[in-house]
Amino acid sequence: MVDCGGVSSTRVRVVLFFGKCVMPSDPLINRRFGPYILLRQLGIGGMAETYLAVKRGPRGVGKFVALKCILPHYNDMPDYVEMFYHEAGLSLRMQHPDVISAWDVGLVEGRHTMVMEYLRGATLESILLALRARGEVLPIEVGVWLAISVLDGLQYLCDLKGLDGSSLRVVHRDITPQNIFACYDGQSKIFDFGIACVMCEGQGVKSGMLVGKYAYMSPEQCRGEALDARSDTFALAAVLYEMTTGRPVFERENDIKTLEAVTAEPIRPPASVVRDFPAFLSGIIMRGLERDLSRRHPSAREFADDLRTFMKVAGYAQTGRAMRLFLGKLFAEEIAASEAFMARAMEAVSQWFPEEDEAALSGASASGYGFENFLPVHEGSVDISMSKLSMFQVPGSEGVGQAKANMAQPAKADTAQPAVESCKGGIWRRLLGR
Repeated sequence: MVDCGGVSSTRVRVVLFFGKCVMPSDPLINRRFGPYILLRQLGIGGMAETYLAVKRGPRGVGKFVALKCILPHYNDMPDYVEMFYHEAGLSLRMQHPDVISAWDVGLVEGRHTMVMEYLRGATLESILLALRARGEVLPIEVGVWLAISVLDGLQYLCDLKGLDGSSLRVVHRDITPQNIFACYDGQSKIFDFGIACVMCEGQGVKSGMLVGKYAYMSPEQCRGEALDARSDTFALAAVLYEMTTGRPVFERENDIKTLEAVTAEPIRPPASVVRDFPAFLSGIIMRGLERDLSRRHPSAREFADDLRTFMKVAGYAQTGRAMRLFLGKLFAEEIAASEAFMARAMEAVSQWFPEEDEAALSGASASGYGFENFLPVHEGSVDISMSKLSMFQVPGSEGVGQAKANMAQPAKADTAQPAVESCKGGIWRRLLGR
């Protein structure tokens, strides 16, 4: 890991788009991957790795995408493939401005790959750590607006239906600063549905083991009890507490004490932690953190309505403009460098024409294409080292070392196919209404 923008890199995946911290000398990936041109590895976790890529179209048309590929050594292991397609199955059903979009999933050169939208912005974790390094706190107007956007996304998940019209009522189970993305245009996105669950027959979701990040779990999730959408709103209330006070509400020196804090310790209201904190907002947050489910907000919609009322009373505009301006100032240098990179990348890609490489468009491998000749690394103060980026989280990503990518020798499609066949049940049947 390297130091990024003055923020300790031992905890941070600081980013501009999705990605890892890279040195200026980090080379571009010079490789075709089916119909895509891989530009850079963005992140790697316990089960998958993510790449920035360009999908080349006719007459120089190109589109940036994020490719999430299962790691080669898991590519033909049915259990891991099932998890991968579970996330993909949910993501492909979702179409909402506050939820990350997935466009396609399947085999590319024998690798199980999900094609996702490429976002410009930073994870909330990156933002909070950058502010903490400066001794600053997120402006209340920005934090509350971000919380409202996330709650709108959570309500959408709760209302989501399968193709047969049945309610899926998705419980994300991992609403944390790492999985909330703030776009530079003022929009927010919930992402990483690797441990999300679909409720069945109104019985809630039971977990056989603790999954998620302890400091943001609801008390019922910590106890392994049945979950519904109120578990996610509790997690969001914990995130909002941290955004507006600058302090995590439950995080302690070890996991045991953190779980005790979530389930039993008295919770200090934000108004008692920060001087002149709005009492109205403090009350809303404390209701969101109620351990008694009957006293908590019954839905994400009602939680968001309370926050909208606060915004109106406080005289804040209910738009993303404040967040857009704030992030534009916080990451000004990184935004400028990234825009230069993207512009030059698109200019380079525009020189590629379909008739020059029909094999690549059909999905065949054609590595060593010499892409670096079109898109050299910047020199000097302006380079394409996207030094403040954030990346997708994947199940089991915490504590995983920087494993080396192995894109040069993808698994054969015929060895992975049985794993694909094993995924036809479960989440797919639920989503398709079968």
